[in-house]
Amino acid sequence: MLAIVIAVVIVIALASALVYVFAMSAKSAGEGASEAVDRKKKAAGTGLPKPEVIDFHVAGDTAKTYFGVPLGDSDAGQHLVDLLSLSAVEYLHQKQRAGLPLGGVEKIAVYAKRSGESVLVTTVELPETGELPDPAHMRVFEATTTDPVAELTAVVADATVGSPPSASGDIEPVASFVDLTGPTDASLRAMGVDPSSMSLDELARGLFTIGGYQVDSGAAGVSVDSPSATTFGATNAGSRVSVVVVPHEDGSHPEVDEKVFTSIGVAAGQMNVDQIMLISDKFGPYSMYEREKRSSKTVFITRERLQAFVDSFGLG
Repeated sequence: MLAIVIAVVIVIALASALVYVFAMSAKSAGEGASEAVDRKKKAAGTGLPKPEVIDFHVAGDTAKTYFGVPLGDSDAGQHLVDLLSLSAVEYLHQKQRAGLPLGGVEKIAVYAKRSGESVLVTTVELPETGELPDPAHMRVFEATTTDPVAELTAVVADATVGSPPSASGDIEPVASFVDLTGPTDASLRAMGVDPSSMSLDELARGLFTIGGYQVDSGAAGVSVDSPSATTFGATNAGSRVSVVVVPHEDGSHPEVDEKVFTSIGVAAGQMNVDQIMLISDKFGPYSMYEREKRSSKTVFITRERLQAFVDSFGLG
């Protein structure tokens, strides 16, 4: 009799353990799915650039949404297609909340600009007539979750300074030699920047925006002796950066002038910012290593380091 009782207790204990294991597995799976949705919601939120809608109207069963986004000569990449599709759906959700009836709409036609003309990029089919997709479940690359500037010193330290040409002359423009990932290319286009013809200033401002920084043209506070230089401030919850952009001009010397480094060094000792950053598609002189050592607040992104700088803002 005792053996039977013991056997029954063991069976009950095993059954209870199995129930607990299955319950925990279900809970874990549910949490995993919830986390995946949360990631999508984050990606569909404010972390990604919001392309500008320049025109919209409904024609028959189609909601036509036009963006002022520059396209390249080839077809739009999948990352840009995904971003514009998401943005179009979010725009339609806003319209619907504002009272726009969508009862007869079956699809969304998404347009962008090529050579000044609007061209069809993709068509989003609605799940049901008048029913918009849930943005949280749409495919899209994730917004950056790290602070690229906070880690930038270590990144650019791996990009060595080479020997620049000794004579004045033309060097390849930044749009020609910098490689962009699909998400970075899509994000720049969504901000109205054409990577095939972008200026160094457009690239720099776009990257900081991608990195979650608020860009302010009037907040740099640094002045350098270079006629083509531009400046801006970049702030987020963690840091404040003053940025000096010195582009190469055709016919000018391909190396950053020592006077530029001197001005930035003086500003570093006077300004209450976390970093002062030089961004240039000119080459950097060997002396800039020593200048960087004098102040942890200065970071010099010259031509040899530009690709590493762009890569540090990479999106997932």
